[in-house]
Amino acid sequence: MTRHVSTMIQKISLSTPLMDWFESQIASDMIAVIDKQLTFFLMRFCQEKLSEIERDQLAIFLCYLSHKMAQGDVCIRIDNKISKTILPAFFTTLPLELQRSLTQLTSIMLIDILNKSELAIIAETDIEVIESLKQVDSIPPIIMVGNRIYWQRMWEDEHKVADYLVKQSKQADTSPFDSMKSVLNQVFANSDCQIDRQKIAGAIALSKSISIISGGPGTGKTTTVAGILLSALRLNPNKRLRILLAAPTGKAAARLTESLLGARNQFVLSESEKENLALEAVTLHRLLGASLNGDGFRHHNGNPLHGDILVVDEASMIDLRLMSALIDALSPTMRVILLGDKDQLSSVAPGRVLGDICSFGQLTFSHHHANYLAELMSLELETLYDPALSNQSTVGDVIGLLTKSRRFAEDSKIGKLATAINTQKRKEVESLLLDHQCEFDGKSAQFLAKEPGFKYVDFADTENYEKAQCYEALLNDCLIGFKPYLELVAAFVEGKPLIDVKNTLSTIDEQNTLSQENSKESEAIIDILKQFNKFRVLASIHSGLFGTDSLNENLILRLQEAKLITRSRDKHFIGRPILITRNDASLKLFNGDIGVTLRDLESGQMRVYFLSPTGQLQSVVPSRLPEHETAFVMTVHKSQGSEFEHTLIVLPDVPNPVLTKELIYTAVTRARTQLTLYSSMQILQGTIRQLTPRTSGLIDQIQVLSQSEYS
Repeated sequence: MTRHVSTMIQKISLSTPLMDWFESQIASDMIAVIDKQLTFFLMRFCQEKLSEIERDQLAIFLCYLSHKMAQGDVCIRIDNKISKTILPAFFTTLPLELQRSLTQLTSIMLIDILNKSELAIIAETDIEVIESLKQVDSIPPIIMVGNRIYWQRMWEDEHKVADYLVKQSKQADTSPFDSMKSVLNQVFANSDCQIDRQKIAGAIALSKSISIISGGPGTGKTTTVAGILLSALRLNPNKRLRILLAAPTGKAAARLTESLLGARNQFVLSESEKENLALEAVTLHRLLGASLNGDGFRHHNGNPLHGDILVVDEASMIDLRLMSALIDALSPTMRVILLGDKDQLSSVAPGRVLGDICSFGQLTFSHHHANYLAELMSLELETLYDPALSNQSTVGDVIGLLTKSRRFAEDSKIGKLATAINTQKRKEVESLLLDHQCEFDGKSAQFLAKEPGFKYVDFADTENYEKAQCYEALLNDCLIGFKPYLELVAAFVEGKPLIDVKNTLSTIDEQNTLSQENSKESEAIIDILKQFNKFRVLASIHSGLFGTDSLNENLILRLQEAKLITRSRDKHFIGRPILITRNDASLKLFNGDIGVTLRDLESGQMRVYFLSPTGQLQSVVPSRLPEHETAFVMTVHKSQGSEFEHTLIVLPDVPNPVLTKELIYTAVTRARTQLTLYSSMQILQGTIRQLTPRTSGLIDQIQVLSQSEYS
């Protein structure tokens, strides 16, 4: 039996079981409304060309393709048996008759259906796709190349990134050899390593128009880029270089600004060099000129960015679409330096761009580039070139890997834990944590650390305490961590009033910033913001007892009981920390920005204060805030680009697909000096074992283009 739907977006003909399945899966949040809408929209154009069975099969596959993109995949890699392509969590929700239908579907049959539907370009290689796109009058919505199937837009974005990287990596080394050697020896003169990886990264960045510098926490990425910028200034003494700094989030931009200013102190600089390196980072969306409605950017290939050098930090957070937009906005002469940790969490949106690119990175280079670097660095060729590890692509020549961490001492438990997690040495992780597992103190209802600054609590140790006691101790640890911040808030409220909003109204409305000249009040607000950023609680999920929603709410109740906050019926209260979750260019507030809620004691008006990368205060009334949430507890994803003196990590007590090695590694490396971890050992071990599943073809496209005439 077939059910016909006649609305504009659902004017299709699918079997009744499939129609019912769409409704049930949307109701249970297994698929999104957009998955259904996109599927139905496309089916309207091809249903008459297909049999009923083919219509159902194609509709399921289109829905799955949309569903997987929402989970972060750029494409799907199909198996000969299509039913093996579809993950069990999705496949088993289908009615049995539809499962049987898909079990019979092969890749050859799917190609036949796609050909009949006229919805796809089908090719064996990416080069063939390029040729096919030149010949069609209207571009179809699907690209199938080999065993990879994309939405056309995603393939285009991926191709743009791959094409740019290959072309730029093949360009000849640009800087004068003798001058660069001299400057590098001046700037990177204090290395204690036989092979100075920071200096090598500097040489790559100065000789190539694109460079990627990847390293873990404390490996000196910011110091390296400061040295690169200083070297560029000295190589161009008669030119005022325009240097741009950016990062994916406001917090990451603020950290880049602060870190770069600090890194300058490691070099002997002239006054003009100090001035030229006094730079402010902005968010990528602000750099590119995001439109207010979020549908595009002011800067693109027709209106490129104006600058000589662009540095982008926290590049692991950049998704494929944003990377494509960034490349589209570059001028032909701009030198680009991407910084990041390839082992951190990927972006929330589709793509694992930095990780895919860095798969070409080794500690050796192609013979030509290794020879160039060896002469430049006065090293033996064998230290930079190994025929057995020679790169399949010149893209490997633009990647500098930093391997020596200077943040953690050799005996640092945080450093050892991060390394063991990143290398998936689960026995080492277990041994380290069990040696430091806390004992429960019934009198104080707290877990007592065996060693200052490193604390592990196992949820599953029910022999020594109950789960409820563990949760109460967790809330107490959170309270202790935030107490210094809330005491500063209380002292501020009891002291002098805030800056008179009435007297600075025009400044706030026009620039959204507050004058800080001779203002003790402003200094106090900045101290409050800095104190809040010393401690943070990180969770992996939003829902559930150990998710951000419940933890924030239960912690607020605990803080009320301790009289550290006072909350009225309004969700806003004095001391409430705010995390912005959606960009608002008109307010100069961006995803990831952190603010605190305070009250003007003279006017009685409540305002939320933010600190810009350059240290200026910014304020807005709560009613004008873009989308936001309470930030006592935040997700690990939202913490990227931040560091905290003390990080408390909470993992859920049941398995969850988001629990991956990259997530726990990212969480642990947010901690600078103190770490507290609440997790059962079983959940933690499963988390370390699971890698973030991301499917893309960026590596494939780079390899193909590296060997083709198109690059």
